[in-house]
Amino acid sequence: MKKTAVLLLFCCCFATDFQAQQVLKLPEVDAIGYDVGGVGLYAYTRIGNDLYIKRNVDIDSDDAGVDKGSYMRRIKWNVSESADTVTGTEIRAAQKGVIDALDLRPAALSDYVGHTFDINDNNTWRRKHEHSSLVLKFLSRNIVAVQELYHGCKEGYADYRTSMTIIPDSVVMWRVSNSHYLLPTIIEMKGGKRMFVFRANGRSYMLIPTEKGDRLVRFGWIRMPAYLTLAGRKYDDTAPDDFCFFQMKEFYGVHRTAGKCRLIDAFDNNVFGKDYDTITYDRGFFIAKAGQAVDVFNLYLKKLDLGTVKEAREITRCVFGCIEVLNETGPAYYDELGKRVSKPIKQPLYLCGTVPHWTFTILKKHGKYLLQKYTGGPGVREDEEEYFALSGCLPTDSIAFTDGRKETSYDGNSSFLDDINVSPQWIKVERNGKFGIIGYQYDQPNNAKPKTVVCRDHGWERKKRVYPIVNITGETLLPIDNDSIYFGSDGLTYFFKYGKIGLFPRHKEPRYTAIKRQTESFYHIIKDGKEGWLDIKTNREYF
Repeated sequence: MKKTAVLLLFCCCFATDFQAQQVLKLPEVDAIGYDVGGVGLYAYTRIGNDLYIKRNVDIDSDDAGVDKGSYMRRIKWNVSESADTVTGTEIRAAQKGVIDALDLRPAALSDYVGHTFDINDNNTWRRKHEHSSLVLKFLSRNIVAVQELYHGCKEGYADYRTSMTIIPDSVVMWRVSNSHYLLPTIIEMKGGKRMFVFRANGRSYMLIPTEKGDRLVRFGWIRMPAYLTLAGRKYDDTAPDDFCFFQMKEFYGVHRTAGKCRLIDAFDNNVFGKDYDTITYDRGFFIAKAGQAVDVFNLYLKKLDLGTVKEAREITRCVFGCIEVLNETGPAYYDELGKRVSKPIKQPLYLCGTVPHWTFTILKKHGKYLLQKYTGGPGVREDEEEYFALSGCLPTDSIAFTDGRKETSYDGNSSFLDDINVSPQWIKVERNGKFGIIGYQYDQPNNAKPKTVVCRDHGWERKKRVYPIVNITGETLLPIDNDSIYFGSDGLTYFFKYGKIGLFPRHKEPRYTAIKRQTESFYHIIKDGKEGWLDIKTNREYF
């Protein structure tokens, strides 16, 4: 039966703001009911002997208003305005679990953070392995993980590791089979008693800290609650895989306002407790800058002790979390625990075979230089053959690509792989013992009319479009007055003059007496007698 609105407001003084928040305060609620077959919660407030007011408590989400790279949603709590009166007998007859605030022991989320618990379910919860362990890990105040662990050799490929700890695949140990990452929410009831709801990606759990022990309920799965026991250091070997399947942009986002930005979670918490000028994040690190100060945080939300950081940059597509840092001691690589490592280890990539291929060849015919561009491969319907007459190159010149070769090629996977490719639009010219670079654009005119020919190769026929020769005018990008030009194994083009070194196309004149690569981005330099560092990604110099 229904009660009047006046009675409801008088008897059940719920918190009025149920927007995004990690703590849902229900100070007048005596008990929470739940149905493991769904995700609904029910708030009960006692108004008489065996008589209660019942309201529905639901979780919803909406747009978080964060950077476009994030796909995090803001979590919102909704407590129904309408209410029913029910008896304790009716509650028990509905066969829903009920948690009375009086049965809960005092507990705080901070009591759990950093700990791992065995989920003792009597093997009734679904598993991938027959003799595996289910555990609940409190990785930070923002992230909880339910993991299945198996004891054996390594199976498959770990998507991401937080440290460079390398253990042979043949070693029998506890290993992570899969992980579900969840957001912890605190429900505070009468007397300040708390229980916890973990939810993300359609999965929901509830932790009930009772005087008789902690219980874990799995919603949407008709099974009895499991009991939690502290695992201690039993599963420490699995720590490098704590975040092996974690997608950080699903749980965090950058909110910008008034020229400043902050990292927020799904509950609108300012994760780091302060605003920054910029915050970047990709997979395993948060790099936050305010003025000249640079703070680096890992996925545990721990600020790493990396000295006085001048610049930091995450190295992507690595087997383990790796960041490149320039500090007062110079540039170096560090893992996600802040430990210095020798170099990043790139992940293997699985590529598409049906991509186009391009080959550029320098030819000399009748005393004139031509550039042949050939497009082919399984990623195109018809091959194309194009010819460009290179004006600006004299017959007496010696020309090549910047690596000194007459032919270079790449394919549709090259940019994805970060392959070192010669830029075919740059032609190195040697004239009278001096070197320079002329730039060209290999474009066909709008009225180009290719002819189609049929090529036969080992019984296969393939059509090819052949374009007439196009005269193109080059632009001198680097004057032909340098002593030499060298293409480095790092993919950079070096030029030398007057005993100094420059980097093309960054410089028009050489400026360093020495330059040597130290890490992926940072180069040791000597300029005007001073030693320092060059950030090759930003062209900024540090002395």
